[in-house]
Amino acid sequence: MPSEFLLLDLMAHYMKRKLSVLFIFCCCWWTACEQPNEIPITSSGLKVYQPQVFAYRGDQTVDLNWGWYTWGEDEAERADPESFKILLSENGGQDWLEVEQLSGNINQYQLSGLVNGRSYLLMLKAEAAGSVSSYSNRILFVPEEEGAFKDLFDGIPGSRHWGSYGLKGTYISYSRIVENQSYIYRYALNQGAIFRIAEGEDSDWSPIGDQIAFLTSIKSIEGDEPETNSILLHSENGPRILFGENSHQREVSWSHDGNSLVMLSNLDQEDGSGYGIWTIETVEGATPRLVLPRMELPILLTDPLVSSPRRPIWGPDSESIIYSRFVQKDSFLIQDILSVPVEGGEESIVISSQWNDFAPALSPDGNQLAFVSDRSGVDAIWIRDLETNRMRQLTGSSKIVLAAEGQKLDWHPDGKALLFTAWRDNDSQTIMRITVDN
Repeated sequence: MPSEFLLLDLMAHYMKRKLSVLFIFCCCWWTACEQPNEIPITSSGLKVYQPQVFAYRGDQTVDLNWGWYTWGEDEAERADPESFKILLSENGGQDWLEVEQLSGNINQYQLSGLVNGRSYLLMLKAEAAGSVSSYSNRILFVPEEEGAFKDLFDGIPGSRHWGSYGLKGTYISYSRIVENQSYIYRYALNQGAIFRIAEGEDSDWSPIGDQIAFLTSIKSIEGDEPETNSILLHSENGPRILFGENSHQREVSWSHDGNSLVMLSNLDQEDGSGYGIWTIETVEGATPRLVLPRMELPILLTDPLVSSPRRPIWGPDSESIIYSRFVQKDSFLIQDILSVPVEGGEESIVISSQWNDFAPALSPDGNQLAFVSDRSGVDAIWIRDLETNRMRQLTGSSKIVLAAEGQKLDWHPDGKALLFTAWRDNDSQTIMRITVDN
């Protein structure tokens, strides 16, 4: 069977922001009803449909697309928009400037004359005579020409995901499903040679590139939760089972010294639901240690992954684990990036905002944190400088469509490029590389 992560991503691709993921979609609307103080609402009529806006940045431009939703309410209770006003802020939302007014039958527009490298907040105001105006979600974007990027499998058919750099960045590993079975492959970037390593998924190379850790393929029984799987270490001496003991593991990542792994596991869950963060040394007979248990969220959810931390990685000092998880803010769930000491303890905020921030990846020098965020209304890669806290947008044009569910970002060993999984036009996934300029 295909992995659960890939199935979820396929579902998200075809049913994006539908009812099956309503609680995630609601997160994007956390600030949709916030209105600038400068624009009061005085009407007592029906409320206009709330717009949902998406931004695709370019060189001194941004392309806006939007629609509107009723959220299960009777359509008769909402008014059709007669006009849209585009509101822009260059100072973090303290002041808003109306930059354009458009007819209510328009759902896309390009703003030009913007300053590359400058952060803009934007939202739409939907109006109709005699009705209560609505405000869209707030989005954040940075106009700029997209950096140099490449589909590493351009012209090669098939779907691939979860890339990881090997020794000195000369090759990568990735997962691919063939005839309903997941395999790990190694791809030599210079020679173009592809070699199948073993059955498995979600691989990660050790810091010096001599070993690769991955998960054995998920075996499942129809109608049941996935059965147990194992963590394997593969080197020139062949494979070795590191851990697999009546539990299910996900998302392994090496420590900076190459002596330990961090992973998700449901080892502490009697019913097998949800995943906590565990570490394990890579020596024979090592025992895993619980770092952070699965969180109990007050909102009733059927997907155990929602209450689980995701994509755990080692912090820059190797004394902490960085990860993302859903956090309840008011009545919504938002993904934050947090950290916790390796020995366990209280969580600390790394990145917290009104948007979903997830899939963290630490640069080789430990100074930059790449992550995925829907700040611009679409999932894009952002980078935060951990010393200055300055943030920049790395992707966000219509040329790149990230595969968000289970996304894995991976830095080149020289810190000058990132691997990520993206969608192709033919609905298959591929591994892309994008340059990271200083």
